[in-house]
Amino acid sequence: RCRNCFHDAPVCAKCIANIHRSNPFHNIESWNGTHFQKSCLTEVGFKLHLMHSGAECPSVDVSSSGKLVQIVHTNGIHSLRMCHCSCIGRPDELMQYMHCKLLPATAKEPRVFFTFDLMKDFHTHSLISKKSAFDYIRAIRRKTDALISDVPVCLRCREGHQFVLISCE
Repeated sequence: RCRNCFHDAPVCAKCIANIHRSNPFHNIESWNGTHFQKSCLTEVGFKLHLMHSGAECPSVDVSSSGKLVQIVHTNGIHSLRMCHCSCIGRPDELMQYMHCKLLPATAKEPRVFFTFDLMKDFHTHSLISKKSAFDYIRAIRRKTDALISDVPVCLRCREGHQFVLISCE
């Protein structure tokens, strides 16, 4: 079930992935046999398809699992599999991100993205309350997981090096 949708009736994994093509930053819970526990859309097979209104690109390789990325949104940090459009005449990857209102952390092979909504929200918070970026990201991390908000979020690159994405130290 989805904690953010107005109608939060439990549905199967395939249905919840399909329902969230246009709402990829919702928080879901999965039934584990005794209770609902926090889950993510990636665990139910969801892939974030750029372009084509969230539908799978007709030119994409069917066997492609997409690349695992982290997207920071106003309601937390989300790990999703992202698939780019492969059509002839498609915009370059940077323009595909911008079209989907995602700001990459780097221009070359980004693995971390910030939503435009998050950037607008931070701008408002910093203007009104003079909140620092440090305090703002700590609040976002607490929304992601209230119990371990002081543990840094880490990524591993292809060479196996570990990078701290957002550290509170």
